[in-house]
Amino acid sequence: MEHRAEYREHRAEHMEQMEHRAGHAEQMEHRAEPAEQSRTVPPQAQSYIAVDLETTGLNPKLDKIIEIGAIRVEQGQEMARFHTMVNPRRPLEERVTALTGITDQMVENAPDIGDIIPGLVDFCGNLPLLGHHIIFDYSFLKRAAVNERLGFERSGIDTLK
Repeated sequence: MEHRAEYREHRAEHMEQMEHRAGHAEQMEHRAEPAEQSRTVPPQAQSYIAVDLETTGLNPKLDKIIEIGAIRVEQGQEMARFHTMVNPRRPLEERVTALTGITDQMVENAPDIGDIIPGLVDFCGNLPLLGHHIIFDYSFLKRAAVNERLGFERSGIDTLK
């Protein structure tokens, strides 16, 4: 039971981070030079998937996704959320738990990435992905999709820049 409370707390923190990133994107959209302020932001520019992953390492060929959080924003409005833990099918290293706060107990009954990725691809539709150093998250998601013979070509909006 203790790991369920730990999971709920971790999930709440993760979604709070996602909301912060989505808010950061809104701020970026509304930043404009004085000469550009009279132009409006087109609705498609206000639509994206804010995404954040936790992984067992930095290499999408060797490491595994252990958590996915995503928020679908359309025309500047939050429309839906996607969150799941992912079972990496191997014990987590201490450094991973220390860095992410995710424990073996939190992922032991979670679904495999192969069972999750089709639903995430559908959730994303054709919207661009938004995230902090988005190429990192994209590379893991792209790898998972390709492994399931799914297409996953997306543009990205990086909040790191």
